[in-house]
Amino acid sequence: MLKHILFLFFVILLLVICALGVKTHYQVVNGYWTGTVNTEDTIFHVSFNLSGDGCEFDCHELHIYNMPTEVLYRNNDAICIEIPSINAQARLSIIQKNGMLRGLFRLNGKSYPVAVGLNDIKTRRRP
Repeated sequence: MLKHILFLFFVILLLVICALGVKTHYQVVNGYWTGTVNTEDTIFHVSFNLSGDGCEFDCHELHIYNMPTEVLYRNNDAICIEIPSINAQARLSIIQKNGMLRGLFRLNGKSYPVAVGLNDIKTRRRP
């Protein structure tokens, strides 16, 4: 009887550990992420609205709001987002210690550093 109880306990413990691992897999990057891309000429304020369904892109300086994107890949360490209508791509790595996404924003063949953080504001402000 004791063997059955211990076995059941370990099965439940294993299921809980697996469930927590799957839950945090996409929770880390889901949300409204905002930051800047500093090119040689200007600073662009960019936003990525990431969800389980995909991603939408905003850029105030380019007057782009809710632009559909294509998530090329997404895993525990990184996400790659393509924005075909403006010939852009963002490759972001998840920095666990400070909750940031950092990487490169490729625009018209040139790459620029980008860093975005999770924003608590749910509504987007438009001009």
